[in-house]
Amino acid sequence: MAARAALDDGADGLVSWGIAGSLHPALVPGTIVLPAEVHTAEGRRLRTDAGWRGNLRRALSQGLAVEEGGLLSAEEVLPTPRDKARAALESGAVAVDMESGAIGEVAMASDRPFVVVRVILDGAADSLPDVEGLMDQGGNRDLRAVLRLASRPAQWSRLLVLAWRFRTARAALTRCASYAAAEAFHYPELSSARG
Repeated sequence: MAARAALDDGADGLVSWGIAGSLHPALVPGTIVLPAEVHTAEGRRLRTDAGWRGNLRRALSQGLAVEEGGLLSAEEVLPTPRDKARAALESGAVAVDMESGAIGEVAMASDRPFVVVRVILDGAADSLPDVEGLMDQGGNRDLRAVLRLASRPAQWSRLLVLAWRFRTARAALTRCASYAAAEAFHYPELSSARG
């Protein structure tokens, strides 16, 4: 809905920006992922804009680790290394998120370019804590879910690791924004640079 609203408000293209999980051992937290294509859960492959991606790659690779392998847009969280390994084998993707497929579908349906800029949060060998239900759609904490997590000490170490990884990913996203803002996110060829 947000992607459609952005286009309705006059956006010339869409950016899927944020964090992702690693499906490949070489992609460590903080690695930038600029996929050439997004693999949807339904098996479609959505190509990102080659010109836009190239501009981003040039801007970001001056100071950040950048990976261009495929991105799987999953319908649910992949919480264990086994889940991630299976998804990597089935999709051929190197990273996973849950939003880029929907954004890409809106862009393709509207014949607008899109690009994906994601930073790895959790590694391929990381097990995620069970945080389901901690927040509702409005971003409000659910006290029952917080108490459930607090009553399970085995989850605490996973939560601490994820918090540390989040700091790394957030710092990389901040650097990414500063490197890309000047030249890569805004360029006059955008409307004609369909990849």
